[in-house]
Amino acid sequence: MATNAGAGTGASSAPSSRMSLDQYNSLARQQLINQSILKKQLIYSFSGNPATINNTINIGGNNVRMAGLLTRFIVEVTATFAQLAAGATATTEIGAANLLSNIQFTDLQNNQRHNCPGVQLALASTMKRHYPWLTSFSAAQKAFNGPATNTPITYATAPTATATGTARCVYEVPISVSNKDLRGGIFLGVYGAQLSLQLTINPNPAPAAGDSTFAVFYGADASSISSVTVNVYQEYYDQLPMNNGAYVLPPLDISTVYQLTYTNFNNLTAGQDYYIPFANYRKYLSQSIIYNNSGTDGGLSADGSDINYLQQVAANFTPIFKVEPLEQRRLNREQFICDLFKGLYVFRSYEKPVDTQNYGNMQLDINPITAGASSYAFVMSEFIAYQNQISQAPSLPANK
Repeated sequence: MATNAGAGTGASSAPSSRMSLDQYNSLARQQLINQSILKKQLIYSFSGNPATINNTINIGGNNVRMAGLLTRFIVEVTATFAQLAAGATATTEIGAANLLSNIQFTDLQNNQRHNCPGVQLALASTMKRHYPWLTSFSAAQKAFNGPATNTPITYATAPTATATGTARCVYEVPISVSNKDLRGGIFLGVYGAQLSLQLTINPNPAPAAGDSTFAVFYGADASSISSVTVNVYQEYYDQLPMNNGAYVLPPLDISTVYQLTYTNFNNLTAGQDYYIPFANYRKYLSQSIIYNNSGTDGGLSADGSDINYLQQVAANFTPIFKVEPLEQRRLNREQFICDLFKGLYVFRSYEKPVDTQNYGNMQLDINPITAGASSYAFVMSEFIAYQNQISQAPSLPANK
């Protein structure tokens, strides 16, 4: 996609006859990283009551700098919560990462790459780093002088009947897998094309009833966001290297789509396998499940006592793995140096992605012990695919 667009704007993506396309891609990627300048610039700011913009921020057109190779956006969200009428509220399991309830990114060819909640962005950033996104050691646990408390990069202070509350989170919206792994990067030296980033401020961030999973606060009295400040930064490689008057670009990287999507699955039955299909023609870097056994507050389990097992199966139901919930939680602790929030099971496969073209019909299976009428499995997928193959593949499963 971007390769074809770049071809008309001086982009070079043709390997010599003496090397493979993979080899040329690797060399071009390294040359671009070594010789280009990685720039980071503030492109958008908003401050005010989110209700005045219907809780939705659209960034595109003149906001995005159409230059170089786009790798990611950084989004800062700081919110003030209205004082409670009475009672009390407290931070939920996910907390500040729920300030954004939805993020959508659409590329130059009008393909939607990301459609995910804020917590999924935090998880993707966590998986790349092997420790929780935005985490810091205690201010006392360091070998040098500094502030008595940690820098307030992310926090959630609940409102009370006498004071407003505050919360802050920073999100990484990845366009390429990372600033070193350029799969998914978008060449922006294209005229007449636009991309867009849409951010949804959580319209129900502090309920007093129902499901608290995707809220910031939850308690006896509800609150809302009375004001919010949003800053968006763009990161991109500029001053790209050139060869014979054409930009040196890694052709496979810019022909790859990196996506974050989700599907909410309902109608689970206790004691029965519930199969969640993988989409074809994709390489999965991770799958994560939030299982809520009741669909309401209190439906997230810390010890996995509401699930018999989780498994991944290939064609003919051949198991790739089959684990009890505590074993998966143990593995996640090993991978991320901490326990993640209740009800979450992460299946990370960065080192060897699950290639559905090689394995055939892949499925993730959850067999619950407890499954109320409103129970659900919220499945978050992270994968890459070649653009010319996506149109041939079946669509992702819809919410059901």
